[in-house]
Amino acid sequence: MKIIQKAISFLIIFLQLFASCKQDNATLYKKNAIRDFKKGNYLQTINWVNKMSEYKKLNYEELSIRGISYNNLQMYKQAENDFKNCLSLKQNDQFILKNLAMCYLAEFKQDSALYVFNIILKNDKSDVEAINGRGVCFLRKNELTLAMHDFQLAIKINPDFYESYNNIGQVCEKTGSYRIAIRNYTLSISKNKLDDKVFFNRGVSYMYINKPDSALADYDQAINLKSNNDLYYLNRGMAKYLLKQFKEACIDWTKAEGMNNKEARNYLIQYCSK
Repeated sequence: MKIIQKAISFLIIFLQLFASCKQDNATLYKKNAIRDFKKGNYLQTINWVNKMSEYKKLNYEELSIRGISYNNLQMYKQAENDFKNCLSLKQNDQFILKNLAMCYLAEFKQDSALYVFNIILKNDKSDVEAINGRGVCFLRKNELTLAMHDFQLAIKINPDFYESYNNIGQVCEKTGSYRIAIRNYTLSISKNKLDDKVFFNRGVSYMYINKPDSALADYDQAINLKSNNDLYYLNRGMAKYLLKQFKEACIDWTKAEGMNNKEARNYLIQYCSK
């Protein structure tokens, strides 16, 4: 009988030590995950959280930093799953709802994004990012009147919200109002000079009104800010070709083709193989 009692006591001690070890490992992994997340080391953050999940059920904070890390690495499906699990722990959390909606936008799930943005705005009608995001949904669905209303509302609430000026430019571009689009892109740039997409968009509108020199300057700036976008090289090649910079145009199209842009390959065959 004494032997059995000793065995049970030993087993209890062993289980307590094992549980303590598991807890220590989970605590260490969480500390490392938070450290790497703050440094922007998102892949390593995901690895730490995944290790942590082997020892414990993930809580809201752990799921959220992994979800944001996935999102920043453009791994949207995984991010979407983590954000949904966060919402199961904290319903109607505005921060997570917004991240989930942005994931849907990145995946071009306009209807899902629109649904979530409307939930956010039901709780806070003045959330500028949600208003602008809803406008983007309408823009992609070609509901331009609704899109314009949201972008103008966002600017009314926050006149420095540069993204909405850019998006108004996109609406104007769709309706052929290229000069008005350029004015809005210029306003957007005056608020934020670091968004490559706005320079590219303004360059496109300059091309429509036959100003390849102005377009070229904008494409140059877009590429300075982000050098790995095939469309930027494709369009800059077009501007250079119109300016009779034929050799330089072919160099840009070659770069775009190297990024698997099929249209660039057609230009190379048509204009650069002579």
